[in-house]
Amino acid sequence: MLVYVLVIGIIGGAATFLVGSLIGNTTSVDGGFVYQANGFGAMLGFALAGLITQILASVVQASLFTGLLDIADGRSVSIGSFFKPRNLGQVVLAGVIIAVVTNVLMLIPFLGYIAALVIGFLTMFVVPVIVDRGLPAVDGLKEGFAIIQRDIGNSILTYVIAILIAFVGACLCGIGLLVAGPIASLLITFTYRRLSGGQVAPLTP
Repeated sequence: MLVYVLVIGIIGGAATFLVGSLIGNTTSVDGGFVYQANGFGAMLGFALAGLITQILASVVQASLFTGLLDIADGRSVSIGSFFKPRNLGQVVLAGVIIAVVTNVLMLIPFLGYIAALVIGFLTMFVVPVIVDRGLPAVDGLKEGFAIIQRDIGNSILTYVIAILIAFVGACLCGIGLLVAGPIASLLITFTYRRLSGGQVAPLTP
C-alpha cells in the first residue's frame, strides 16, 4: 500500500504539473509558480486530471484485488503478487465508466453524495469479478450488480463495515488507511467469493 501511495503521488503530481503547464497561464508569486486557467482551459484541465487519477486508482485496484484473489484461492503470495494486475484494461475502462456516472450524479443538489454512495455500493464487486473472471468491463458491471442482488442484506452489511473500517483508518491521520484499505478490500473479496459461489481457501496455521 505504501508503494501504491508513493507511485500515485509521484505520477499524479507530475501529471498535474504537466497539465497545468500546458493548459494554464503560469505566473510567478513570491518565487513560486501558480497555474491559472479560465473557462474551457479549466474544464479541460480538471477533466484530464480526473482521468489520470481514475486510471491510477484503477491500476491500484486491479493490482490489489489480483493479490487478494490469490489469497482466496489459497495460493502462496508475496509482495510481487500485488504488482501483477490481471485484465487491467477492462478494469480501467470500468473505472472510467463508474467515475463518469458518479461525477454526473454528484452534480445533483443535495443528492449528489448519496448517489455516489449508492453507486459505490452497486459497483462494489465490479473490480473483483473483472479481475477474477477476465470479463469485459460492461459484463463485469452487470455481473457485479447481479451478485449484489443475490443477497442484498449481506452485501449492504459488507459495504457498511468496509466504509467503517476505512473511516477508522482515515481518522488515524490518514496513515491508518495503509492498513484499513487492504482489510476492507479483503472483506469485499471474501464476500464476493461467498455470494458468487466461488472458492475461499480455508485458514492455515
